[in-house]
Amino acid sequence: DVNNSGSDGYTFPYAYNGKIYLRSQDTNNEWELHEFDPEKNLTIKLNADVNLSGSSLPSYMVNLGSYIYFSGTDNNASNFEIYKYNIDSGLVSRVYNAKVNPNGASAPSYLEVINDKIYFSAETWITSKFSSDHSIEIYMYDPDLDVTEKIDSADINNISAYGSIPVYLHNLNGLLYFQAWEITGIPGDADPELYVYY
Repeated sequence: DVNNSGSDGYTFPYAYNGKIYLRSQDTNNEWELHEFDPEKNLTIKLNADVNLSGSSLPSYMVNLGSYIYFSGTDNNASNFEIYKYNIDSGLVSRVYNAKVNPNGASAPSYLEVINDKIYFSAETWITSKFSSDHSIEIYMYDPDLDVTEKIDSADINNISAYGSIPVYLHNLNGLLYFQAWEITGIPGDADPELYVYY
């Protein structure tokens, strides 16, 4: 219990190396990154507060190397980008080159690691023949090269300006499974289906 004045509200638990990383409320009723050690039955707030004026709202945590990567915000609930917390040094920093939306928040979600790269769903502002709007697709961040690229072959929606809207990214045997919306132009054909990227 890290919030003596109310509920901790644990969300987005992620297990790594015998510990659980999660979002929880601290004593200031702000949602921050915490670490739970089952052997010690101890939960501590990590030095990963990237929003000094409110909650960082960490979510979709994953591990790669010495880091816990997560989606978080540095000023308001609508400005989400990717951050990384160094487990060894206890320092946190923003992954600037993982930002894919030059006109606003990338809103990265469903982070997943495959072959030392981070795949995630994110949005960017596009202008197409349909309209100008947010398009949500799958992107891949390579920490070694510090570059992010869109996975064009995972873009299965060539009709809607909102994009494929991929969710629930999951690594199974090195393959990336996800749910997305393919709109073919047939009336009523907008149901989500399961896809695999390899």
